[in-house]
Amino acid sequence: MNIYERKQLIPIFIISIWLLFSFGGDSAMALFQFERNAILNGEFWRLLTGHFVHNNWTHLFLNMTGFIVIWFLTKDYLS
Repeated sequence: MNIYERKQLIPIFIISIWLLFSFGGDSAMALFQFERNAILNGEFWRLLTGHFVHNNWTHLFLNMTGFIVIWFLTKDYLS
């Protein structure tokens, strides 16, 4: 697999993670959402996973659309 083919897997991977978190339902949202008090109590994974949790399907769709647009505009500049 050459570098061009590997670059194409990045957006697929990120969108797959978003979908997995969304299909997890309310329990996944409660466990992974950004919550300041929980982070201060040592739940540091929320700093990363909070970016993958979305409020609803419209929010997820809009973020995926924006991500895909930005990806296609900048993919040639990534090394």
